[in-house]
Amino acid sequence: VSGITVEEVFDVMFLNPKDITSVPTAIHSINDEYLQGAASYKEKMMSILDLEKIFVKGELLVNEIV
Repeated sequence: VSGITVEEVFDVMFLNPKDITSVPTAIHSINDEYLQGAASYKEKMMSILDLEKIFVKGELLVNEIV
């Protein structure tokens, strides 16, 4: 059993798998291995996390306020 703590949920939406694209080069980083892809959201692009990889590897620490 595992989980992720969040402070607030802003929106919930259905995402069709055909709408997921590869990670754009503009948002590439050293942690790309934790991303499944990207999808548009309200005129912006959102990154889609690979939660299975995050839980299995367990080496990623996110402590960032956006």
